Amino acid sequence: MKIQLKYYSHFAQWTGKEKDTLETTYTTAREIYLFQKDLFKFTFPIESIRLAINDEFCDWDTELKEDDKLVYIAPVSGG
Repeated sequence: MKIQLKYYSHFAQWTGKEKDTLETTYTTAREIYLFQKDLFKFTFPIESIRLAINDEFCDWDTELKEDDKLVYIAPVSGG
């Protein structure tokens, strides 16, 4: 299946791109993130990141469909 990925902030720096298309047999965002974490050396643990699929916040174990759009939202601090 083909998944669209949009990268912001640290993720864009780590991957060297703002967007990507991934051909995969993984069925959840958790599997994709853990694969990419190893590949690109992401330093954020999965528990600290929010996930959006098709512009809606989702659980990491949501089943993916062809052409879903994933965005990882890095932890932020404010004050």
